[in-house]
Amino acid sequence: EISEISSDTSAEISDLSSLTFLTLSTEISDLSSDTSVEISVVQSLTSDEISDLSSYTSSELSREISALRTEKGSDLEDLSSVVFNTLSTEISDLSSDTSIEISVVQSLASHEISDLSSYTSSELSREISEISSDTSAEISDLSSLTFLTLSTEISDLSSDTSIEISVVQS
Repeated sequence: EISEISSDTSAEISDLSSLTFLTLSTEISDLSSDTSVEISVVQSLTSDEISDLSSYTSSELSREISALRTEKGSDLEDLSSVVFNTLSTEISDLSSDTSIEISVVQSLASHEISDLSSYTSSELSREISEISSDTSAEISDLSSLTFLTLSTEISDLSSDTSIEISVVQS
């Protein structure tokens, strides 16, 4: 009896397993098909909506730009003219002022360079004269000192040599 029950149970489990598998496969297949259809519909609708929105936005922007041009065109032309005239006047004034300032600076720089050149030349001459005078005095002092030192050395050497000769002769 246990064997029969076990066999019946195994058969029922196998049937239930096959039925479950077939049912799930069918459900998954149907769900997949439905989902694909829905996705296609949504994509189509979205694409159409984007296209419509893009077209509307483009035409609306064109209309608004055209309206603004009409309203602001004369204002912009007036403003452009005022700005141009103001800038022209400012540039002309600035150019004139700058030319005058450059002339003044050039004149001052020329005088300063001339003064500096004259001062530098006379200062260099004075310093060269002083150095020359100092050097001449130092050379003269050194010459006298050298002469005296050499004279003393020669005299001492001569005296020592005479003594040595005398010693050798005797």
